[in-house]
Amino acid sequence: TEQEGLTLLNETKKIITKNNLNTKIIVITADNKAENRMKCLNGGADLFLKKETGWQDKLIEMIENFRPEII
Repeated sequence: TEQEGLTLLNETKKIITKNNLNTKIIVITADNKAENRMKCLNGGADLFLKKETGWQDKLIEMIENFRPEII
């Protein structure tokens, strides 16, 4: 459910913060309501991705943007 997802997001963010982890959270959902998008972003998600045609390619692009440069 939506509430369970937000609870999971909140708990995950707490663990990341508590352990000083460099972890990004990407929410992937079929829901594209602006209200839910803002709840996720305000709740600690770094990105919000709607499942639509080509979403897998967008996800790969997002992950590549977070990947540190190899020196």
